[in-house]
Amino acid sequence: MKKIKTYSKILLGLMVIALISCQPKEEKTDSKTDVKNVDSNSTVHGSVHKISLSNNEPSFHDGEGKDLFLNNCMTCHSTRYIAMQPNFPRKTWQAEVSKMIEKFHAPIDTNVGKKIVDYLVKIKGV
Repeated sequence: MKKIKTYSKILLGLMVIALISCQPKEEKTDSKTDVKNVDSNSTVHGSVHKISLSNNEPSFHDGEGKDLFLNNCMTCHSTRYIAMQPNFPRKTWQAEVSKMIEKFHAPIDTNVGKKIVDYLVKIKGV
């Protein structure tokens, strides 16, 4: 029992030392930090670099079926996922939408599925 208490104290001490050594060290800085704008998307504050990236979410063309497509497909898929798909013929888009309805139980009515296929063919068809 004495050995367990001794090992527990040693382990606790090592954990404290590890936590203390992992703390970030404060650097003394001058109140006037050198700030440079490298370009429109990045800034340098002394040795710290800040990069701002624009949000480039894909947008889809307006048309009949767009709202149905967005409301039903974007529940599971991101806009990027759809945008990165190759252009498919109607038969392939029909098979994809049918698979989502039949195998993955997407709650989409058959008539709505047809309109979604029409829209997909319009924006990503061959």
